Amino acid sequence: MSTPLPLFPLGTVLFPGLPMPLHIFEPRYREMMRDHGVADTPFGVSLIQSARQMHRPWPSQSIGTAATIIDRTERADGRWDLVVEGTRRFRIVGLEQSQPYYVATVEWLDEPLGDAKEAESLLRIVAAQFHRYASGITRLTRRRFDGVHIPDDPVRASYDLASRLPLHTWERQRLLEAETAVERLTSLSLLMERELALLLRAGAAGLALNHPGGIFTEN
Repeated sequence: MSTPLPLFPLGTVLFPGLPMPLHIFEPRYREMMRDHGVADTPFGVSLIQSARQMHRPWPSQSIGTAATIIDRTERADGRWDLVVEGTRRFRIVGLEQSQPYYVATVEWLDEPLGDAKEAESLLRIVAAQFHRYASGITRLTRRRFDGVHIPDDPVRASYDLASRLPLHTWERQRLLEAETAVERLTSLSLLMERELALLLRAGAAGLALNHPGGIFTEN
């Protein structure tokens, strides 16, 4: 079943179950907030296309994540500060722009696990890799990461871990597009090995070990 969804293309990837701060200042997205921001209507966050991909039919990648507003502040000048949370993944199947912003027709994507035993085994492996990585960062920077809890559910854990690594935006998009948690955890394990090797060679690594929240993403 297809659903209309206001679309907010961004230069970043929102994962299901994860928070993201946003700063809304562009006029068309201020209008989107006037139309939908007071009610609890979700909007779609999708990774904007690069200049080399403008021949594609959409202004953003076709797979994104619906965002629900969990905190909002409207400024006197019409700008908004938001905190949103990713909910369900979607695929764009149509697009119209009768408003200044795009409204996408989307189909919702399920979250298949894949083979349950393989998922559990992969989660143990990737969790161990992550703890090795966090320990290495702690030794190098003397910065402790208390309270990092990896979910027991492989689907939730795959997104949680994907949000914590210093990955390229397109790597995050590929992880979002993975068809099953098993596929996502398999990719994460390979990426984790790379980050561990870089950590050992370079003596430093990106510190995306906590959920995003300290820096607003501007539209």
